Amino acid sequence: MHDMEFSKNGQSYKYADIPGDLVKIECLLQVLNSIVFADELLVDKKFVSAWEKSEELDILHRERIVIGKPFYDLAEKWIPAREMIARELCVCPKVRRIHDANVKQYRKDETVVDGLLSQLVWGGAGYLARANFFGIPYLPYPLRERLFVRASVLPGPASAHQQLQDFVTGERVRLFKRLDATGYFARLNLPPAAVRVVQESSGPGDILKVAVQMRDDFRKLRGWLGEFQRALDTEDVKGIAARRKVFESVVKNVDAMTTSSPEGQTSLQFGLNWLRVVTKSGSPVNSARNLFGVRAAMNRLILAPPGRKAFQKLVGLFGERNSKHGRELERQFMNRAS
Repeated sequence: MHDMEFSKNGQSYKYADIPGDLVKIECLLQVLNSIVFADELLVDKKFVSAWEKSEELDILHRERIVIGKPFYDLAEKWIPAREMIARELCVCPKVRRIHDANVKQYRKDETVVDGLLSQLVWGGAGYLARANFFGIPYLPYPLRERLFVRASVLPGPASAHQQLQDFVTGERVRLFKRLDATGYFARLNLPPAAVRVVQESSGPGDILKVAVQMRDDFRKLRGWLGEFQRALDTEDVKGIAARRKVFESVVKNVDAMTTSSPEGQTSLQFGLNWLRVVTKSGSPVNSARNLFGVRAAMNRLILAPPGRKAFQKLVGLFGERNSKHGRELERQFMNRAS
């Protein structure tokens, strides 16, 4: 499998070889995290049969976690936006040149010059256009995500779900750097919900079943995320501020639990942009609040193991626990995360 690797000056790119299994692992972790925290996973009705026909994926369809929506039926509404977004994704002259060649060739005989670039740029633009038209968040395929970030084409504020993930990831990295000066824990930092799923699975066939069962553990947090998303959608500043105070409370509590120094100042970082809030740690009242409900769930996520053992168990579930390939996957996963 290949990934885009841009030149230092950003004016060109080449394809770098990466193990296909590495991308599959990234996709699996992404899906597991979404199963636990999203009320629904919306997919195009045109492709929902792929979920229905798969013995492993059918549980998500049966439990009505994966829902088909008629995105493609309204293609004439969002295709104009797709073409504009595709132009924005052409982040360097070479991408623009090959994308133009793909468009020209497809209109001629429905083939493309560069299939991977077509999937990343044209396909990615199509999904972003759907999300923009229907007003829903889009979770991009890992190889697309890096291109999207580079092109800065994700419009508007991050979704409530994404802000939670950014907050938890940022606090885990900050915590691990404090506890491990080598930076090892911070590099192999798997989504904590996915870590729990893997830890509680006894075989590949259990993974999605465990993720579905774990949804009940985070039911209150999903409800809170729904309220947060409505506040974002309606630009309810007071509602957004109230939810972000919960993040601040959790940071204070984690700092109080993991530092031996007297009360001091800590900083809060979350969302797509850095937000710095000066707080004091060590409040008994705040500690009590963090024992229950949404705050307690966030604390569990932040304080979960980094995930090295879970990563090793995951590759072991697929027969690669002590193999050369399994060790190489772990090494490359850490390199891509750093």
